[in-house]
Amino acid sequence: MPCQPREVHLISHAHWDREWYQPFQGFRRRLVGTIDDVLRILETDPAYAYFWLDGQTIVLEDYLEIRPENEPRLRRLIAAGKIGVGPWYCQPDEALVSGEALVRNLLKGHRIAASYGHAVPKIGYVPDIFGHTSQLPQIFAGFGIDNAFLWRGVACDGFPTEMAWEGADGTHVLVVRFNEKWGYSDWMLEVRRRFLGKDADPDALVEATRDFLDYKAARATTPVILGMDGCDHTEPDPRLPQWLALLRQRFPGIEFIHSSPERYLERLRQVMRKRVPTQVSTETQPLEESASPHVETRVGARKPQMLHGELRLPAKDLQAGDWLLNGVLSSRIHLKQQNELCQTLLERWAEPTATLAAIYAGAPYPAGFLRTAWRFLLQNHPHDSICGCSIDQVHKDMVYRFDQAALIADEATGEAVSALTAGIGVAEGTPGENLLVLFNPSPIPIERTVLVDLELPFVPAAPAQALQDPNRCFVAVYDAEGKAVPTQLCAISRHEPRWSRQRSGTPEGHFVDRLTVALRVQAPACGYASYTYGRRPEPHRALGSMAAGPAVWEGRFLRLSVNANGSVNLLDKQTGAEYRELLTWEDVGDIGDGWNHYSPVHDRRVTSAAAAATVSEEYGGPLFTRLRIDCTLRVPAAAAPDGLARSQEEVGLPITAWLDFPYDARRIDIRVHVENTARDHALRALFPSGRSADRFYTDAAFDLVERPVHRPDFSGYNETTDEMIPQQSFVAVHDERGGLCVMSRGLPAVNVRPDPLRTIALNLLRGFAKTVMRQGEEGGQVLGPHDFSLSLLPYRPEPGWDASLCQQAAAFRTGLRTHLGVARPGELARAASLLSIEPAALQLSALKAAEDEEGAYILRLYNPTEGAVEGQVRFQRPPRECRLANLNEEPGRALPIDAGGAIPVQAGPKKIVTLLLRFH
Repeated sequence: MPCQPREVHLISHAHWDREWYQPFQGFRRRLVGTIDDVLRILETDPAYAYFWLDGQTIVLEDYLEIRPENEPRLRRLIAAGKIGVGPWYCQPDEALVSGEALVRNLLKGHRIAASYGHAVPKIGYVPDIFGHTSQLPQIFAGFGIDNAFLWRGVACDGFPTEMAWEGADGTHVLVVRFNEKWGYSDWMLEVRRRFLGKDADPDALVEATRDFLDYKAARATTPVILGMDGCDHTEPDPRLPQWLALLRQRFPGIEFIHSSPERYLERLRQVMRKRVPTQVSTETQPLEESASPHVETRVGARKPQMLHGELRLPAKDLQAGDWLLNGVLSSRIHLKQQNELCQTLLERWAEPTATLAAIYAGAPYPAGFLRTAWRFLLQNHPHDSICGCSIDQVHKDMVYRFDQAALIADEATGEAVSALTAGIGVAEGTPGENLLVLFNPSPIPIERTVLVDLELPFVPAAPAQALQDPNRCFVAVYDAEGKAVPTQLCAISRHEPRWSRQRSGTPEGHFVDRLTVALRVQAPACGYASYTYGRRPEPHRALGSMAAGPAVWEGRFLRLSVNANGSVNLLDKQTGAEYRELLTWEDVGDIGDGWNHYSPVHDRRVTSAAAAATVSEEYGGPLFTRLRIDCTLRVPAAAAPDGLARSQEEVGLPITAWLDFPYDARRIDIRVHVENTARDHALRALFPSGRSADRFYTDAAFDLVERPVHRPDFSGYNETTDEMIPQQSFVAVHDERGGLCVMSRGLPAVNVRPDPLRTIALNLLRGFAKTVMRQGEEGGQVLGPHDFSLSLLPYRPEPGWDASLCQQAAAFRTGLRTHLGVARPGELARAASLLSIEPAALQLSALKAAEDEEGAYILRLYNPTEGAVEGQVRFQRPPRECRLANLNEEPGRALPIDAGGAIPVQAGPKKIVTLLLRFH
């Protein structure tokens, strides 16, 4: 039965997309006008109680840049609780950004909001995000937020307004669900819209309100009703206090309140009976009328329905506006790649190395620079930005911000690594006059063959023999004990200019020979290793080859063969599992837009299964092989004019893949270059796993998500024809015989198909013609060159596989850095691990300076596995004090530090652990 309303809480607001169908500056003009109106109304009408600025603080920065003279007025009204700001910096997409980026967004939003003199609203406001990540309840709880205001992703018919949500780690939050029809704009679109630009007839207003109440009451479980008086980029309506006074008279027994999210939640909690959520089944079944794979439904029970884990539930109402918009996972793929690059540079390089340099070398921490880099990056995280579903100008602006974030992070990393390694000492008499330092920021040590670039002073006559015979290597590399390291010369570039800054400020130039060599290295976890090198008086011949046949290459752990069509076969020697026809290309039509992939009715699917490919061995030798595979697909040039099929005209779609195969490799790293010449299509890489599995796994923010191979039938829902689901950086599938993991950088759209071979499908790009509120723009077609980075990792499905894959995927994204210098005496050891984290289930998320305390640092870890972990962290220089902290960096209880500097860490299943460290 419908719940009879007794209180109606109306919240005035404007959902603010910073950029979307207009560029940022166009929307900012509207923002300035809207906030001008809010200030005027609140200052002149005491009855107008409140305005909610969409849970964001970035709008304050954008406004005050234009109206700095209004800052005192804003501060006064925010401090008085008349304007609500925060807790976010901006409203981010949750699937396309890292878990750490979500934390930084809330950290920045909290600090900006708090600076205005009012308590930060503890409101989990994410009303328009395209689905919700499984760890959002835990992230919210880490900031003292025990609720979530949701719309998309939980829009199945029959869901009530009030529910509970259990995150991956078991954290519960109260859910206020915006109903499927009007979402966060229900009062605006059901009532206020009827009277736009005209006076409200009292009887008509009462009738509209009655319709609104009937709709809301049918979905409510309490008599406390929420109404949202606002929509996208809407101005405040000064008539609301008068309307509420009238409605109080016409609806006796119902209190109409001009409210705030905090006030509404307080009343909601007061009237709700205590409800204890019960355990939710994680089994995925086809959706029924009142049930979903993520919700427990108990008809007639007083307990709230419980949502569980990741929320990507579509709606049955095809006219509703709460689509998941799955195509955004691969719209304008270059933005996703640039975002992954910036996140990795900041989270895995700039901040950790700057922290270690401050602790061990006394280097100043570049807080201002890194704060600026994060601001540029976070400004690209709103869902209409990072999702690639806006007009072209919006996405052109994003490229600039990504560039600035990357440039700042890269500069900070270079300075920190230099500070950490500047004092490395080379004993007198050690062979090799040059120094090679490898820095490994990952918590796992590296023992494998890698490619590095070495530089020697240019001597015109020296490399003549090597140029005639590339197997003759004229450079020697030595370890810390002076022993020669096996080395394979792979490439030479002669007479390259180098510039160095002098004290006078004037750059000084010289020329070098750059040698790309393969050598086996050992680099400790979160630390560095150093080698010396120099020119050999006589070139040395590297004998042998990994080639075992015309199209077969043999390594210690893997065997790689290439088929005539360019696909590859991979044998895992340890498990005996073979994976065949990996790296097959598939191209399908796409008549969608930035939000959705739609297949033409008469699609034409093109694959490389019977294509002709050319295979080249670019680097060959006993230590390292690089293969080049060239293939050109003949694909339709575009969609047909009527959109029902693909055109008859064809174009060549050239694809080149380079496969790096070190002899001691356990994985094959792949770089793919595509010259996109076609329109209205999606290009995918296929990897038939051959596994007999019903489950597969993808990583997500602070989580590893188990997914069903056989997905529910969404054909009757407002879901598109896109099969893809989100990942952060890898997908894995296994059975008892073995497993295959595909790692990637900045490619969020993936799936494991329910075919007999359990084929992994990875979206590389999609091109589309339609742009929001435009007749069509070129940017969505992503024509031109693209480069993609992948890695194939066979694995054993033995205990610990999940933690290992998460660690290895992070190490793949991060890579190594080299620093070249002159070998000289010094005090630093030739190799050192500056931080150790054990066991592998403890994943590194952040090592950074604390936000609010100078000289304090934050170490954040998380456990993506289903089991509890007892581990430890150890700094080479132990901290003076260590305390647990929440995600908002508020300290809790102290943790012991033993005589050896070890700090015990306990992390329950799927738990995030934050440590606050003081060293001085």
